[in-house]
Parts: sequence; structure tokens; C-alpha cells
Amino acid sequence: MQQVVALPKDLAAMPPGPELAAALASIDLAATANEDLPVLLQARYRQVAHEQAGLYDVMAQIGVADPERWFSAARRARPQKYWSDEVRAALTWTRRAAEYQTELAWVLHAHLPSVAEALRAGVIDLPKARVFADHLADLSPEQAAALVAWVLPRAVGWTTGQLAARLRALVADLDPAHFEKRYRRAVAGREVIGMLCDDGTVTITAVGLPADQAQAAIDRVDRLALAIRRAGHPSPVAHLRADVFLGLLDGSLHHLTRDQIIREFLTRAAAEVDGDADAGQAASERADAQPKTRTADVARAASAAEESPGCSGDGGSGSEDTDSRDNGDHDNRDRGRWDSRDGAESRDSDRGAGGDGDGDDRVNAASTADTRPTPAASPEVEPVIGAPLDESADDARRGIHVRAALSTLLGRNDRHVLLPGQGPIPASVGRGVVARQRGALWRFALVDQQGRFVRGGIVRARPAPPTDPPPRTRTARRPTGGLVDIILLTEAELDALLGPRAGGPPDPVPDAGGHDWRPVLSAIRRALDRPESTPGNSGDARRRFPRAGLRRHVQLRDQTCTFVGCRAPAERTDLDHTVDHARGGRTTDDDLGPACRHDHGLKQAGWTLDQPEPGVFRWTSPLGRTYVTTADPLLPEPPPQVPHGADANLDVPPFVRPDDEACGLIEPVPPEPERDRPAVDLDEEPDEEPPF
Repeated sequence: MQQVVALPKDLAAMPPGPELAAALASIDLAATANEDLPVLLQARYRQVAHEQAGLYDVMAQIGVADPERWFSAARRARPQKYWSDEVRAALTWTRRAAEYQTELAWVLHAHLPSVAEALRAGVIDLPKARVFADHLADLSPEQAAALVAWVLPRAVGWTTGQLAARLRALVADLDPAHFEKRYRRAVAGREVIGMLCDDGTVTITAVGLPADQAQAAIDRVDRLALAIRRAGHPSPVAHLRADVFLGLLDGSLHHLTRDQIIREFLTRAAAEVDGDADAGQAASERADAQPKTRTADVARAASAAEESPGCSGDGGSGSEDTDSRDNGDHDNRDRGRWDSRDGAESRDSDRGAGGDGDGDDRVNAASTADTRPTPAASPEVEPVIGAPLDESADDARRGIHVRAALSTLLGRNDRHVLLPGQGPIPASVGRGVVARQRGALWRFALVDQQGRFVRGGIVRARPAPPTDPPPRTRTARRPTGGLVDIILLTEAELDALLGPRAGGPPDPVPDAGGHDWRPVLSAIRRALDRPESTPGNSGDARRRFPRAGLRRHVQLRDQTCTFVGCRAPAERTDLDHTVDHARGGRTTDDDLGPACRHDHGLKQAGWTLDQPEPGVFRWTSPLGRTYVTTADPLLPEPPPQVPHGADANLDVPPFVRPDDEACGLIEPVPPEPERDRPAVDLDEEPDEEPPF
């Protein structure tokens, strides 16, 4: 057995610089104990960040070096015009690489010196420094300084994805009016671009799309691809998403029902297996000619697909203890018929608003966008199925997952509205999304002064329409499904809005559009007053799958997968027992947490997990390192607002391609623009003969 050599003392806390460099140079990697390797990795990474900061410092100094006094240390105030070419030649970089790296060097040097200093100290790494530069480049110096001071102390434990998500939200709240103006201008420049790639394939890109409509489109493609996969198609879900996307665009799936689309894909797959593409095409054409009704075999395949547990992707469960059937897709077709219990708003507008006692939801991890309360109907009434996609109540337009502060929905402020898994949208756009999703499942979450989840549940009441509504105009049909999360700061905020409980008719709680939110707030108040509205321990801890109330409680509390840095939305993950159910784990809030398929499988790959208190997760690696994670605040404290000031670029209309110019195909890399050159008189005699 090889002798183990201990690491230098205090290596884990040693700041980067010459001392750490010397300590690292003295370490025999082959003799380092396995448990010490992560510590050594972190120390080397700090030193790398320190050296990278020095590299970008040198680049910035090259930019301001005075070429007319190259023999001295004189510097200019601003970089010279072609300074990236000096770096390009010295490091044998391409022109584009040199321009990108020198631009980053100057941003860190001149505009984000605090970020550069954090990089030099090894507090952040180069990818995080790039995230700061990318998201703060368009801000005024005052705004950038305010956000850096706000975020930098908190960024140490964040991944680049987490950092980018927080910066986008903070930028939106820094100057809401400017954020909305940028959003509107981007939508005004929307377009579709087709790019021919070097390998002969094509990339189709749409830019400037309204966020809510784009999310609905993504969810629709995702649902169809998952249904096709679960019906027995052999291709991975990623391939099926691309095929569905293309089929919906090129018209080959136009006017087909959901079931016919599934059958079309299964027919094609069978033909490819048999090696008879012509027969497959003929079978497909015969299927198109048949009446658009649901056949028994497709019905069975679709039903099995929708009710199969643990199908959030195209693979099997990472653990025997996979509770994923209790997550996400609340489409009531999964139960075979409408459940009249959930539609009894006329009998009790907030019955079950505490989120407990709904029964055992037979759902999967496909999509939260499918979540909605069901209309009141007889149990014998079957849902509408088998209609064309552009007419079906289930497939025409589905709602999305949206999360907003109650104060924002009431128009008291313009804080951003969040599309979980995507990012922030302007407050006015978010209010419109919520107003259109009256048929969605609405959840409420009560948070503490730090914005962290305390209690939650569902609410079936909806805002009352204005007493003097505006004239009705013809609009698109409201989407079905979706998920709306309403975040309340504290119970005191709720009681202040409702006012004192005295005699006489209560005053309305209007939003900017005149809708009265008192029915919603009263329903939430009644739910909070019921003791069963906290479903952490609902009395059936021995059952394997949690009831709907407990599932919603855990999803709202944890928000994402609980592994270090993972941002997979909780509604799209497995609901995992911290201590596996087969090993005695209890189905309670202190033994449940969301885990994406990959991270769920880590428990079978040497990682261990425990939950010392509800919502606090401690992951221990195979090498013995421990990492503690907890959810971020549902309603984080906003940054101090700093107006952006005048921005002439936003007043210029965006570029719009002429009507006679096709959207593609364009080259993947446009030709480089010519740099400014002095005018040349073509009639002037050259100084000497050219060498050819």
C-alpha cells in the first residue's frame, strides 16, 4: 500500500497567490489521500482563477499601452483601436477569439473592477466573471456597481446557471420600466432564422418571441414527444421533440388529432424496423383517411403512457423508490374521466384549499403546465378527446407555470413575474398571463420576512370581474391547464389587505384592471385558519406515494432538485424519499424532496443523502465530502432601484427583414465586417510595381 502524504496545513483556506502556488508545487498528487483530493482540487482552482485574473490584467494593459512610446510604461486613458490584434498575434488566437477575450478583459478592468478583484482572490472563477460581464454590459455604471455589490457576496456557492438566473431577475427589478421597454422592443424585432450547418443539417431559430407563448409552444412539443415515447416509440425523447417540432411546422401533422400523431409516429417506426418505408408511408396515408376517432389500441397505449409512474424522460427510474408518478401532470384524462370533486367551486369555493386530502394523484413528472382544476361535471361525462389539435380542449392552447408576488398582481409594484425554469418577464406581461389562466391550478405560498416558504396550498376562488367591465372584444380562446403560484409575504400582509373583520359589506381589493381579489384572499385566509392546511405529516406516513397536498407542499418548499447547483424544476422531477421507502422511509415532508433523474440515481452510485430538518438536504460524496443545500427564497429581497437613464438604442425601431426576403437559409457564421480603412484614389499611381 502506497504511503499517504498529508496536505499542507490550512490548504483549504489558503488564499491564492505565491504562497499557495508554492504549497501546490510541493504536493505529490499520487500520494494524496482520496478524501483530500477535493480539497486539492478546490485549492488549484482558486490559484487558476488568480492567474486568469492576472492574464486579463495584462490584456487590459496592452489595450491602453501607448504605441508611440513603446519603450516606456506610458498608458492611455482608453484602449487603442486595434489592440486586440496585438493579443491575437502574441497568443496565436483567431481574430474572433482575441476580440472576445480582450472585450472581457476591458469590461473587468474598467467597468467591473470588483468582479476582477473577486476573480483574483479566487472567490469566483472565470465562467462566473463572464456571466457578470454578459448580464451587466448594458447597464449604466451606477446600476452595474449596485448589482455587483448586491450579488457578489452571495455568488460564491452558486453555479453559473444560478448566477445568471439571479442576475436576470435582479436586472429586471433594478429598473422595471426599462426592462419592459427592452422586452417590447425585442418582441417587435421577432423573426425566424434558418441556418445551414457545416454537416449539411439545418438549425431553425426563432428570436424575440413573447415568453409566455414560447413556453406554451415548448410545453406542447414536450407533451407530444413524451406521449409518443410512452406509447412505445423506440427513439429517444430528444429526437421525438425535434420530429414533432418539424412536423408541426412543415404541415405534415396539421389537423391530426393527438392520437393520430402518436399512431403516425408508431407507424413510421414500424416501417423503419421492417425496412419498408413505402409500406409505412402507405399505412400512414390510410390512417389519415380514417375517421378521426380514438381506436382501442391507441387509447390503451395513451392511457398506459399517461399513468405509467416515473416517466420524466426516456429512461427507467434511477431508484426503486421513485415517486415520480405524483409529480406534475394533473391532466384529468389520466383518471379516465372528470373528477367532480375538484370542480365543486360552486359548492365550496375553497374546499381543500389547504392542499390536503385530495386523494392519491396518479400523475407523472411530464409537465406542470398540465396542472389545472377540472370543471364541474358528472362523473359519467367523458372528456373531449379525438378532436383535431386546433379544436381540442386539451391540446389547442395549454397554460404555463407562472409565479408572481401578490403585490405585483394587485399592481402595487412592478417586480418581475417568473416563468420557473425560464426566467423573468415584465410585470404587465405576467399579469396578463395570470388573467388568462383562470382555469389553471392556483397555488398560494406564505413566506417569512426573508422570503422563504412557510406554508402553502391551493385556492379555487378567482378574482371577481370589474363592476363596469370594458366592452368585450374578440380575443383568442383562454388556455386550459397551467399553474399559477401566488406568493404572499406574510399573514400580516394578507390581513392588512382584507381589513378588519367588522360588520358591513367588505371593501373590494382591486387590481389595476378593476378585478376584485377579495374572494381569492378570503379563500386563502380560510385555508390558513384550518389546521389541516399544513400537510407536513398527514397521518398516512407509511404509504409510498404522497397525497396531492403533501406533494405540492414539498414542491413549493424546495422549488428545484435538491442536489448541489441543480435547477431542474421540482414539478419535473421525481419526488424522492430521503430514506428510501423500502428501507423504512416515511412519506412526510421531512423525508421527501425533489430529485431529477440523474441526481436521483446518485444514491445508487455511492452518494448518501439525509435531511436534518425539513427542506435542508445534506449530500455526502463517495470521497466523504459533505454539501448542504436548501431552497432559495421564493420572494427574494429586491435590490435598490437605480434608473437606467436615457437609452437612445431603445428608441430606434428594431431591424425587420423586408417582406421579400426569406428567413433562411443563411450561413452559420456571417462574413466578418471590413474594418475602417482610409480612402484610396484608384487613379493615383502606385508607389511601386506590385510583385505579380
